[in-house]
Amino acid sequence: MIDVDYDKQIQELKKNIEELERRKQEALRREEGFNAFDEALQRIFDEYGLTEYDLFLLKSVDIYKWLEKLSGEAIQPGSFHEIKELMGKLYARENGLVSGKRKSAKGGKKAVVVKKEQPKLEIGMYTNPHTQQTVEKKRRNPKELDAWLDEYGYETVVAWKQD
Repeated sequence: MIDVDYDKQIQELKKNIEELERRKQEALRREEGFNAFDEALQRIFDEYGLTEYDLFLLKSVDIYKWLEKLSGEAIQPGSFHEIKELMGKLYARENGLVSGKRKSAKGGKKAVVVKKEQPKLEIGMYTNPHTQQTVEKKRRNPKELDAWLDEYGYETVVAWKQD
């Protein structure tokens, strides 16, 4: 007969259960804190007439400093694409990915990403009301205009065209 120490296995499983219970309680406590934070933030928004945009604008400087600290290189608050790319690199580094791209399950081939076709923007000048930056479209979209399309959407950017 095989000599199995069931008591030892039971003790190990009990320790694992205790650890999982502790983690569960921590997660519930964090969720409670996030809910309290959200409620308090909403009260402040209501009391002072603030919006999420105001908060994001205020925190954007802190976010840039945090990104610079994480990346170890100075970044300029340029476009949404640049920040998205930097976040992808940081995520990849944190998760042990070399190139920043995950391989698909089928033989390591890259997954094909299909971009949704949008109607083309008309030639002209476009001014972003959030940054007051003006960009001219001649033939192809400048990088800034593509970044605006990704961040704000086609319908919004079309409305920014100057007559």
